[in-house]
Amino acid sequence: GEDNPPGTQSGVPPPPCLPDEPPPLPDTSDDSDYSGESVPAAPAMPQIERMRQMPEIPKHFRPVRVSKPIRTKNEAKEPDPYYNIRMGSASFEGLPSHVNPYVVMWINFRWKHKEFQGSKVVWPTKRKTVQARWETSRALYKVPKDSGFLVIDVFNQAGEARNEKNDELIGSCEKSLEELKMNTRTRTTLEMRGYSKNPRLKGFITLERVRIAPTLKRVYFIRHGQSEWNRAKEGKHYVQMLKQIDHPLTGKGRKQAETLAMEVEQAKMEMERLRDEKESKNPTSDVAVRKLHLEGFLNANAIYCSPLTRAVQTACIGLAGHPMITKGNVKIQLYSDFREKRNFGSRDTTSKSSGRFIIARTRRKLIKLYPEIHPSNERFNRLVKRVDQGDSTDIWWNTEAETKKQIETRIKRALLHLRYAPNENIIVVGHSHFLRLLVGGNMSASFRERNPELAKELVSSKLDHCVVASTVIDFGIDESTAPKVEDFRFLFKSGRLLQDKKKGSVQLSKCDVMQKVTWEEFHAEMLKLCEDDVELAYGKQVSDTVKIENKTRRLMETGFI
Repeated sequence: GEDNPPGTQSGVPPPPCLPDEPPPLPDTSDDSDYSGESVPAAPAMPQIERMRQMPEIPKHFRPVRVSKPIRTKNEAKEPDPYYNIRMGSASFEGLPSHVNPYVVMWINFRWKHKEFQGSKVVWPTKRKTVQARWETSRALYKVPKDSGFLVIDVFNQAGEARNEKNDELIGSCEKSLEELKMNTRTRTTLEMRGYSKNPRLKGFITLERVRIAPTLKRVYFIRHGQSEWNRAKEGKHYVQMLKQIDHPLTGKGRKQAETLAMEVEQAKMEMERLRDEKESKNPTSDVAVRKLHLEGFLNANAIYCSPLTRAVQTACIGLAGHPMITKGNVKIQLYSDFREKRNFGSRDTTSKSSGRFIIARTRRKLIKLYPEIHPSNERFNRLVKRVDQGDSTDIWWNTEAETKKQIETRIKRALLHLRYAPNENIIVVGHSHFLRLLVGGNMSASFRERNPELAKELVSSKLDHCVVASTVIDFGIDESTAPKVEDFRFLFKSGRLLQDKKKGSVQLSKCDVMQKVTWEEFHAEMLKLCEDDVELAYGKQVSDTVKIENKTRRLMETGFI
């Protein structure tokens, strides 16, 4: 009835009466530096300002998420426990300069003649852009009878960390929950706040409601083919590695990607054969399990890829014949949080391209990779036509080595992206170190007990080039439950793990013979490259070299120089 709070049914005792000042909910932002403080008041838009001052929703309002969100036709329809909102993009016209936008969203509603504010959800900061894209979903818990408003604030991050109290509020808008139609993207005009004196300035935001994500997913991780950086490391040509950024595939990497494409074709034929076998009907047999993993791979209707060139090239070549791309019109969507971990001096994690320029660069590198094919051949256009720029429209790369906290935050965002993606089977094309941290750091206790040796290898080893690793990840009932990897296996016979040679040579190396360089040569090269990085990201030159000298001396102590 109307007196029942959300998440309860008739006949079930209602929760305690609402207090005058209900306890606040914990913040559900995706970054650890989110302050959670209230948004500062502004003179315009009094209705939104009144909504900001509402008390937060009591804890007993949060419903329990259903364990089986995907329903068949014969099952009774259950109410969705939350809104799965996908943030598309935020665009601004007439701003005096590029901004660092991030989005804060929550739901306000009335119940028993009182108004309440739901917990806030944050979409991360995009750097130096006026065309920000997220293309990722978050959960906003439901309210009775869709009787509420979605409140959206867009801030401009000023410092290194987000702080709603100090950051400038660019624009705001509100949207009735009844207007959110399933799988229908809507474009809403922002009321410009900080720039309201100029009537020519405009802001728009796009979002849509997508279906509830399943809790148990099959995620297929693929490492890119051999890059020029990998080849230079094998030959220990360290100075040569530092002269370039965002290294493309080598000829060997091209062959590895083509081998992956052949394995996809073989998987199609094997799937046809397994459909006719009697053993595949026994769910506990090895044939049935094999069929299940192959079927999930061939039916993966979401393909995410790192925006680094070698990963995009691998996805274009290796997945060119994937049935969901050729027949299902699924695109390879770039997602920047799947990029490689940035270490000191690792130039292969830095780029100069954003948005559509990533696709243009990939096309140029593919032409160079296939010299026997004329550049005007339509094949190159077909390959890159399948790529969508995704969220990589800003300065998405790092210019300095990532700290442990930064990489953990990025892995958390990547897992949130996978959690709320409305797809049961997902392919991710990425990099060795990042995938090792994501998989090796989230294995369940039961998986470690069943496969103790494999669990150790997943922590200390990395995927071979163009290997497909099939995993089963249980994301739990909500964000309070950490995702757990319940299964890991190679999809094809070529799959294997490689021992990380870096750990043997990071001592630089008292056991290996290396090609050393002089201190002056290395220091001059690093100074020039670091200046280029900082100028590219922040628009200013480096004035002192103390940090670079300190880092260089650390390398000298290890024997690298």
